[in-house]
Amino acid sequence: MLKRKHSRLSILSLLLSVAMLLSCLTIVMIPASAEGATYESDEAAIAEKYVFRLNGKYYKNLADAHLDVADGDTVYMLADYNNSSCEWVGWNAATNRYTETKTYTIEGGNHKFTSTFNHGLHLCSANVTINNLNYIVNGDGNFSGFRVEYTSNVTLKNCTIEKTGSATNAWNAPIIVYGTLTLDEGTVLKNNNDKSTATSHGMYLAAQKMDGSSDSSIIPKVILKSNATIIAKQNAIHEAAKSVIQVESPNVTLTATKGREGASGTTVTMAGPTAEDLEDATITEKWKTLYLQLGQKWGAEDVAQIGETKYPTLAAAFKEITNGCTLRLLSNVILDSKISFAPDTAINFTFDGAGYTVSGGNYTLLSLGEKVTCTMKNITFQNGNGGGTGTLDLAGANVTLDSGAKVTNSGTDRVNLGNSEWVGVSITKDYGKLAINDGATIDVCGTAIKSDGITSDVVINGGHVKTANRGYATNLVQSTKVMTYSTLTINGGLFETTRPTDTLILTYDASGATVKINGGTLKTSGINIFSGKASTVVIGGTLTVGTETYTVNTLDSYSLSLNDDIGINLYAALSDNETKLTFTLPNGEVVTMKLADANKKEAKFGLLNLYRFTVNVSAAEMTAEIPVKLEAAGNTKEITVSVLQYAKRILEDETQTESVKALVTAMLHYGAAAQLSFEKNTDNLANAGLTTPDFSAITVADDYAPSISGTTDGLTYFGSSLLLKSKTVIRHYFRLADGKSISDYEFKLGDTVLTATQYNETELYYVEITGIKSSDLTTAYTVTVGDLTVTYSAMSYAYTALHTEDLDETLTATVKALVNYANAAKAYFAAN
Repeated sequence: MLKRKHSRLSILSLLLSVAMLLSCLTIVMIPASAEGATYESDEAAIAEKYVFRLNGKYYKNLADAHLDVADGDTVYMLADYNNSSCEWVGWNAATNRYTETKTYTIEGGNHKFTSTFNHGLHLCSANVTINNLNYIVNGDGNFSGFRVEYTSNVTLKNCTIEKTGSATNAWNAPIIVYGTLTLDEGTVLKNNNDKSTATSHGMYLAAQKMDGSSDSSIIPKVILKSNATIIAKQNAIHEAAKSVIQVESPNVTLTATKGREGASGTTVTMAGPTAEDLEDATITEKWKTLYLQLGQKWGAEDVAQIGETKYPTLAAAFKEITNGCTLRLLSNVILDSKISFAPDTAINFTFDGAGYTVSGGNYTLLSLGEKVTCTMKNITFQNGNGGGTGTLDLAGANVTLDSGAKVTNSGTDRVNLGNSEWVGVSITKDYGKLAINDGATIDVCGTAIKSDGITSDVVINGGHVKTANRGYATNLVQSTKVMTYSTLTINGGLFETTRPTDTLILTYDASGATVKINGGTLKTSGINIFSGKASTVVIGGTLTVGTETYTVNTLDSYSLSLNDDIGINLYAALSDNETKLTFTLPNGEVVTMKLADANKKEAKFGLLNLYRFTVNVSAAEMTAEIPVKLEAAGNTKEITVSVLQYAKRILEDETQTESVKALVTAMLHYGAAAQLSFEKNTDNLANAGLTTPDFSAITVADDYAPSISGTTDGLTYFGSSLLLKSKTVIRHYFRLADGKSISDYEFKLGDTVLTATQYNETELYYVEITGIKSSDLTTAYTVTVGDLTVTYSAMSYAYTALHTEDLDETLTATVKALVNYANAAKAYFAAN
């Protein structure tokens, strides 16, 4: 029964009532009743069709309950309810006006609210949350669900709003929104049944007042949260006016032919994806679907791909890595934090950067766990100061930097850094492995490779490792002093530091560490390459400190031996104790020298010894080409050398002094004279191309005349000769009387006892003064045997020869050339 108050209605109220009646068409509008009823129990109230309870009172409909609601109250629905007319919640018939806006909750109790009327429920002046309500719209054709008027803000939680019949118009949806509607957790809108048509939409948005008139200032708003779902035959959302649509969860589901029928000016706001969402491929795909359904541009550009699947973030891609896959970049990536990948099971994958860069700030870009094996190629990692964990952190991982892989940071101009700043690759967990192959690069300002307190294995097979600090650093565990057993193996590539005060390889107190250098080039600006207590094994490679360069286990440089003898010095930096150097003399004799036979040993670069081998030749063999072969650590190098070859280099070198050039020139004239005297390679004289000096005026002073004094029984002095070997040899001959034994005589040169050797099975025996250097050609040597004394120098031989009549011209020339050579040597050594 329609109740009216007998007060005089104003014209405005009358018009408003007529408008509401018209909006409901033939539906009778039920105004709110006055007060709630009291019953002993819910059951008693339900029996009388009072199915709504508020603060101990019972009501037949929501419109009545709304009048007694206070902010914060809850209205409880006690049973299923079938409305018999159009209910206006928020209209007060007693005052002929709408109530003030009230904030409260309706708890549906999972009951059904079934409406067989068009717009069976209007929510006005209500800021209401409805929980656990099943609202059913029964009726075909022009039947619509409840209306959220423009003065209301309604939130539905765990509700089902369903239209079961057909739809004639676009507004025949389960819900019509003029105000604000939030679909929250567990809420489902349905308009898709056997009778549904192309006008069956999930919700209808319009700009209308309660009297049905349009007002463009009204902007309906829909908020989709949590796992809200809209299922519709046609559009999930149909907009008849400019609206606001806000999606706050990727778990929203729109199941419809079309996500929305848009209106001009509508604003669609998507709360995601967040950075965290983008790390989850499933969530990202949900967001992407919602974007497309709601007609929004998917703004997250895919940056990585695994197989056929693309990912908007690198972090999301890492979550989907499987064993044997290839992760490929599609663009440059800027990270805002470290990506950590530490799977529970073994994963072996390839990271192909396709030429792109992964960059970030002052933090490690990527950390890989102990069960990860990864080959990186065609990719650049560039960050700021990643600290001690570096640009890349190998937390036990096995990583290979292959062709095109580069690790760098932005502080390349920084110097004097410790081991925990601007690090390139840091191994932070035991048994981490790093391999650097051809085409890979590490170029950082801090330590290039760090393995402090960690047992690890680093192999440089090629590429370029460059640092402005230390190249490789390892140590024992500082806190406990526990020994670690890291290994650095260098097989190839260029490994260098540009810092003049930093060693390239630093092992501190890690005596358990091992450094193996099999090849490659190691370079510093001036300090030793190696420092620390590691067991160091140098097998090969090229080492450069400042301007000095030596290639290990191969012949590096050569020089002419001037100070000691006539010969060629060959230099080699060696680490192989089985090294063997052989050379073949002009007479066919093969001479073999071992490492122990080297003339000089010098520690170089804190890593290895530099050895000097000397190939000696006689004066007459200065032009002979001598094959030389060095065999060391599996390397073999063969060259051909000659004294003449390097003598000419000295004469052509403008930086050489006049005294050294004079000495070399005199040596070559001496060699040419000896060639002619001994008829050796006379077609290729040592002084060819040089102006032959006039030696006719050369004499030897009487001071150099031999001195023989005293006698000894049974032994007489017979004579002396000069052997023109690489180092000049004086040979003295003595005749032994019959019946005497040479063993009864002791020949001495100062405190040195000389050995007497029988000459051609005759009565003659000789002793030799060997190793007479060019600087000592004028030095007299005294040999005693008993009371017999012989004092003699190389110049004594020259004195005797030049005072001998009818001496062979070639021998005379050789002797004079020797005197000239001796005088030049005397002048050279006096000046140097």
